[in-house]
Amino acid sequence: MACCVFVRASGVLLYVSHIYLLCLSVSCRLSSLRSGFCIEVMSALTVLVASNVGVPISSTHCKVGSVVAVGWIRSRKAVDWRLFRNIFLAWFVTVPVAGLFSAAVMALFVYGILPFV
Repeated sequence: MACCVFVRASGVLLYVSHIYLLCLSVSCRLSSLRSGFCIEVMSALTVLVASNVGVPISSTHCKVGSVVAVGWIRSRKAVDWRLFRNIFLAWFVTVPVAGLFSAAVMALFVYGILPFV
């Protein structure tokens, strides 16, 4: 696991000169490779620790949190909090909507399609 963290972080140092997170490119400009390295390492370590503890976690959420944290530390005005608020609200809306959609598809199959097969 530590090897994965190292490879992921070194990939940022060797491959990219700009942070490739398109969803936050408007809200937080990160031009330094050091910032990208910190984002990659800390999000990978967060996933690693949470996985070892047994907590289900999303690497995307860790990455967004790392980008916002680094942008906020570099400059208090570097983060567009309105955009981050929309992302944060979408995180909470996604799970119930996905659950309702899955329940609707399951009900369609169980009560609509499968009885006729």
